[in-house]
Amino acid sequence: MVAKLNTLMLCFLSSFSLLLVGWIEITDTALISASTKNEEERFRAILNGSEISPPVSTNLSGIAQLVLEKSKPFNLTYNVTITGIASNNDNNITSVHLHNGIRGYNGTEIKELKILPGYNENGIVAKGNLSASDSFSSELAGKGDLALNSLIQYIANGEVYLDVHSQDNPHGELRGQIFPSP
Repeated sequence: MVAKLNTLMLCFLSSFSLLLVGWIEITDTALISASTKNEEERFRAILNGSEISPPVSTNLSGIAQLVLEKSKPFNLTYNVTITGIASNNDNNITSVHLHNGIRGYNGTEIKELKILPGYNENGIVAKGNLSASDSFSSELAGKGDLALNSLIQYIANGEVYLDVHSQDNPHGELRGQIFPSP
């Protein structure tokens, strides 16, 4: 009888241990997933000519995707892709900027993004990252570490847009307000 009781108790403890280990693994996975989500924040801007102030007619459209890595120091990666660029029109895009401004109004340029060569072949016009060591212009110039923090705050408040300029539309071909990604 004691041997049977010991065997039952051992089976119960083994089953309980397996359940506990499984729960810990599931909980750890969920915590790691939640932790990764909390360590970055995603933003995007849909780029089109109707957002330019005043609006322009264009065959181009695009999307800008930004990812804020929240681990200190902050890092903001960006990728600007445009569709509709003719493959023989490599020099049509002249500049890509981040501006401080609300939708429908022109704002000050705060950062020029470098145009990548060969964008007419793959559509990726600008790609890179921004950190506290970058130089900013206008109200963010000379603020050092505070410049990127201010830019992030402007984005969170819906006060930053991306503007793409071209030879055809030197005052702006595409524009899109930057908002959190759904």
